[in-house]
Amino acid sequence: MFSFAGIATAVLDEHGTVVGWSEAARDLLGRTAEEVCGRPFRDLVAGDRAGPA
Repeated sequence: MFSFAGIATAVLDEHGTVVGWSEAARDLLGRTAEEVCGRPFRDLVAGDRAGPA
């Protein structure tokens, strides 16, 4: 049997809004569910990137 326990997951709705965030995602990325749920996922992955070099 395969278990997803401990796997970092983000659940998105049809608009790309984060509606679910696992504890493993918090541990991996350092953001709580309260910080990310309700926000567009694209805002989270864009982060503070400096852009192309």
